[in-house]
Amino acid sequence: MGGVIGYVIGWGLWASAQPLFIPHLFSIEQFEHVAALYREYGVACVFIAAFTVIPYKIFTISAGVADLNLLAFVGASIVGRGARFFLVALMIFRYGYRARDLIDKYFNILTIFAAVLLVGGFLILKVLLHQ
Repeated sequence: MGGVIGYVIGWGLWASAQPLFIPHLFSIEQFEHVAALYREYGVACVFIAAFTVIPYKIFTISAGVADLNLLAFVGASIVGRGARFFLVALMIFRYGYRARDLIDKYFNILTIFAAVLLVGGFLILKVLLHQ
């Protein structure tokens, strides 16, 4: 629900906030280019932000601004957040509360590493498939 609220904030308030950004910080052409990229790769970005320690709220608001497909956004959010919390629960179930110390110490690094591997894998597949 928090992700959907962030999406709605981005979607609903962008019209009011847009004059503060365009053309002062970037041009409409730059914004449209980034929004198009976000619509193309946004589901993967939302999933990675939901799974890792990357600030998820920034990606939820950005998804609303870029008008990312809402169902795809919700799906990526559920899978990403669900995987993250399921992984923590599984580790605690399997290893008990001593796993909590390991999670607190290493989880952020591990999720960022997993995200880098995931993105790298997708990039490699994209390069290989376009040859």
